[in-house]
Amino acid sequence: MRIVWLIFFSVIGVVFSRQLTSNFYHEESCRGGYCVLESECTHHVNNHDKNLCPGQKDRGAVCCKDFPPEKVNCYQTHNACFPKSQCPDSLNLGRKGCTGHKTCCVLV
Repeated sequence: MRIVWLIFFSVIGVVFSRQLTSNFYHEESCRGGYCVLESECTHHVNNHDKNLCPGQKDRGAVCCKDFPPEKVNCYQTHNACFPKSQCPDSLNLGRKGCTGHKTCCVLV
């Protein structure tokens, strides 16, 4: 039974960490997509799209079209990470890749 729980929590950890692996900002040239690691894209990335995140390409960023919006991080949604105490509940989007005790807060 211990092994089953260990496998379960390992899988859960991979699923949640997979959403937070890349922390790239959106680049104008990547219209209709998000700059993410190629391994995070659910489909094949063609050579043209591999060059649409030039400012972050050296860190492995590619433009992934049709990337699920619920998986993008706080910076990709043009918001910012703040301590929970500084973000009203109505503007709080959850962690979305923020570290520590910070939360993703809508910038208005």
